[in-house]
Amino acid sequence: NLSPVLFDNHLTVNLNGKGVFSANNWANQGAIGAANRMNPTLPVYKADGNYQTFADVMNAARCVNEFREDINWNETAATGKVTYSPIEGLTLNAIGGMKLFYHFNGSFATSDFDNTGKNGMAWRNTSMNLTYNGELYAAYNNRFGKHDINAVAGYSYYSYNGQSLNTYNYDFPTDLFEYNNMELGLALKDGTATMSSERTMNKLISFFGRVNYSYDEKYIAALSIRADGSSKF
Repeated sequence: NLSPVLFDNHLTVNLNGKGVFSANNWANQGAIGAANRMNPTLPVYKADGNYQTFADVMNAARCVNEFREDINWNETAATGKVTYSPIEGLTLNAIGGMKLFYHFNGSFATSDFDNTGKNGMAWRNTSMNLTYNGELYAAYNNRFGKHDINAVAGYSYYSYNGQSLNTYNYDFPTDLFEYNNMELGLALKDGTATMSSERTMNKLISFFGRVNYSYDEKYIAALSIRADGSSKF
């Protein structure tokens, strides 16, 4: 955070910025429920070293060892405001901000995860959204004898851009690459892999003005005007 005051208090600046990064690694979330339901006296491995198969519940050890989900996200945000007062009663203001959010989710189940014959499954999902906003406005407030004037006029801008990609594939020749080589899965050639993507964009631009006038604190007149344009329409 920065908040300098310059030019004999005529110029005020407020700046704020932050960045966050989070990284998480998850085992299969069904492992806890499977462990609660499993018979604790039964071994999780067969004599040959393969996983034991149970009729009514997943093998909790298999859930933990043969599945992993990585979730990462970043968030960067910055805002700022500049206020300038050239003469008494008049302020010129500029406000701006941006926010960038990125999310990544990668999951992989090895060929030993289940007995469905899918021979390894991988999911890879990403999403990103970027937001800008800004506002320029002038405010005037003064009193002349019995006359009191308060006025505001300005412009505002808002922009949003979001996009995402989701992929799923299975039947991999090796577990080595996990979710980092999605095109190796043979389900892609068979037409049973899935992929989807999306993008959303919108903008809002506005002009606005307001004037309030009072005389002798008895008579009041007010005038306001606003025009908005949105890409959603």
